[in-house]
Amino acid sequence: MSKRDEMPLNVLLEVDIFDVWGIDFIGLFVSSCNNQYILLAVDYVSKWVEVKAFPTNYPKLVLTFFHKQIFTRFAEVSNREIKRILEKVVSPSRKDWSLKLDEDVWAYRTTFKTPLGLSPFQLVYGKACHLPAKLERKAYWALKELNLDMASAREKRMPQLNELDEFRLQTYENNKLYKGKVKRWHDRRLVHKSFVSGQQVLLFNSHLRLFPG
Repeated sequence: MSKRDEMPLNVLLEVDIFDVWGIDFIGLFVSSCNNQYILLAVDYVSKWVEVKAFPTNYPKLVLTFFHKQIFTRFAEVSNREIKRILEKVVSPSRKDWSLKLDEDVWAYRTTFKTPLGLSPFQLVYGKACHLPAKLERKAYWALKELNLDMASAREKRMPQLNELDEFRLQTYENNKLYKGKVKRWHDRRLVHKSFVSGQQVLLFNSHLRLFPG
């Protein structure tokens, strides 16, 4: 069995933001503050992620996570990116990963995503996110020129909020084009297969890489 024997790729396209979520446990990791797992939920449209560190992967924790962190506030690629960012910021012992998780998620949310054409932060809030270095340099100017003048702040913010629908429509089109290209690239390498009703086939376990029956 090789990648040429895979089935054609099925593209999933969602329209409404925060309407469909994917959820996964990541782990088992080195114990960090008694935590060994990361529970990650990603919105299919905006790629916005919510994460929390847990000591176990019990199903009841999923309900608590959604109730406290998802419902009251508003998958596989995201899992991989979160782990890659963690690998770059943790100490050599890797026991501080749960303490670095918030920074990790902030980096993911504010990073430009090719399928979207912008960052998840901009898609959700309607404005680009300023990095800490820029904030430190502009903090006094912002307090003096904008934050203390509510009229100016409102005048600047309203056009950004009005552009949100346009952002999200453009994101849907970008995502549709991107996934269409990925599907064409994936499917052109496959061996053509045709199946008929009643035909017997071998059962392949992709995890163990064998045919159990």
